[in-house]
Amino acid sequence: MGMLLALTGKDDDSEYEDGPFFLASSSAWGACAKWVTDTLPEEDFPTLTELAQTGECDGTDALAVEVGGVVDVAGKPDGVAATLEALLDLLGMGDADETAAIVDEDDVPDDVEADTDA
Repeated sequence: MGMLLALTGKDDDSEYEDGPFFLASSSAWGACAKWVTDTLPEEDFPTLTELAQTGECDGTDALAVEVGGVVDVAGKPDGVAATLEALLDLLGMGDADETAAIVDEDDVPDDVEADTDA
């Protein structure tokens, strides 16, 4: 089972304007979210922490800056590093300043075409 990233603009009617795109396995996303919440100071990484805690955040521009700031931090488990790198790559797929949401691929409606290629 995989976790997908969906990006939606502020004025968009669709729940999935861009994506959803394959991000990581559910266990890799879980490990990444745990690493973020257990390791990073929330006051320095508020957008990334919100995404890790709730699965959704506003402000993909801010999120990209925060993720970019931790991608090269040493000492992350391999799965966490790969998940953060994939997240950073996917944040460039949409428009500036969208809402990012982590979506379980099993929850994506049948009429939505998801990019689930790992």
